[in-house]
Amino acid sequence: MAQSRRNATRRGAPKGPPTAQVLGPISSSVQLVDYKAIDANPEDWFATMRRADRGDTGPMIDLFSDARDRDAHLDGVVRKRVQSMMGRPILFRPAEGMEDDKDAKDNAKFVRRILLSESRDFRSMLAHLMAGAAYGYSVALLDWTINANNEWVPHLRWVHLNRFAFTRDTLEIGFYDSPFRAHASVKKLSNYPDRFVAHVPMGGRTDYPWRRGPMRSCIIPSFIKRKGLQFWLRLAERFGMPQPYATVPQGIDKASDTNDDDTIAVVRDALLSLSTHWAAVFGEGVEINHIPGSGNVSAEVHKALMEWAETTQSISMLGQNLTTKVEGGSFAAAESHRYVAGDLHLADATELASTITQQIVEPIIRYNRPGSPIPVCEISTGTKLVPSEKDVEMGTFSRDERRRMMGHESIADGSGSTYGRTVSVQVPEQIGESEDTDEGEDS
Repeated sequence: MAQSRRNATRRGAPKGPPTAQVLGPISSSVQLVDYKAIDANPEDWFATMRRADRGDTGPMIDLFSDARDRDAHLDGVVRKRVQSMMGRPILFRPAEGMEDDKDAKDNAKFVRRILLSESRDFRSMLAHLMAGAAYGYSVALLDWTINANNEWVPHLRWVHLNRFAFTRDTLEIGFYDSPFRAHASVKKLSNYPDRFVAHVPMGGRTDYPWRRGPMRSCIIPSFIKRKGLQFWLRLAERFGMPQPYATVPQGIDKASDTNDDDTIAVVRDALLSLSTHWAAVFGEGVEINHIPGSGNVSAEVHKALMEWAETTQSISMLGQNLTTKVEGGSFAAAESHRYVAGDLHLADATELASTITQQIVEPIIRYNRPGSPIPVCEISTGTKLVPSEKDVEMGTFSRDERRRMMGHESIADGSGSTYGRTVSVQVPEQIGESEDTDEGEDS
């Protein structure tokens, strides 16, 4: 079958994907991020989730964005999960069974050059696509251009995830075609082939896409942290601090044996001013006293609440807690937790690499080399090793590269910037191994 696909004739670069603008602009009267999704109370959260369960997920993304603004710990663990793929080695190899096929190897080199050298911000956009591991889904727009060699090059363009939702009838992912993000106007992405990259990982949960991401289970602890802080501050103010009160003697108004209501109101306002501005003016005869604070209000309850919420968020987003906060525990426990994080990173890398293979690599080959074998993308999660002195002597790394990877400055006179010998691009057969190309082989 590979031989029959290879025999397909190629008459120059084929006609590429449509380049017309797909996503229209948002109306100027629409707020870019709806802060009302989380501002008021937990009931708003449940209302937003009910909308999401009908496929209208834009407000849910707004809620996630707003929660990260207000919760530094939540934002930190999400960043750790999302950015874990940024510095990983990206490999493009021939498909299984075609490791020794010349065309398959050449296609792998071609895709690597297109994506890692010519595609704009490809690695940066991986962090955007990786947001799907936290939120449940992520989408990037694909723009196609033609380079000097008449080759189609894809460029991933950022679009806020609140522009995407799911259709009402079939629950297929699409975008709001209305400038007001109306759910009734969701257009499914499948109507625009090769124009979008949608990363919708399973994330270990076979549920609707917007329920798969761990971000959803982190929102309630985030609410409890903020509401708990408000409650504790109010508790400390009301019961931990002395409460002033005033005694107004009868007949102070000189008109009767009782006090006038206006006099009581003036004294009450003065007490409020005392609590706020630490200054007040009282009439002659008014006595100021206070109710002592209990002295038993401490921060331990609030501290325990915060620790519970942040530990819950870390476990939900990272599978464990010791990568973000270490308090006691043994080295063995820390190592086992590190392995848990490694399992998550491996799963994320596998699903993201599958998305890249199916939605980016495949159209690159189809538009540039139709009928050719499709390479496979792999993202390594192994430890990134520093090249040895022998690697420098062999010419696979320059001396400056080795120095930078060890944290040192480059050699001042520039002598460390050159390679020992010219090395062609190599396509590893699998992660951790590589195969040298023949010196006389055409590239």
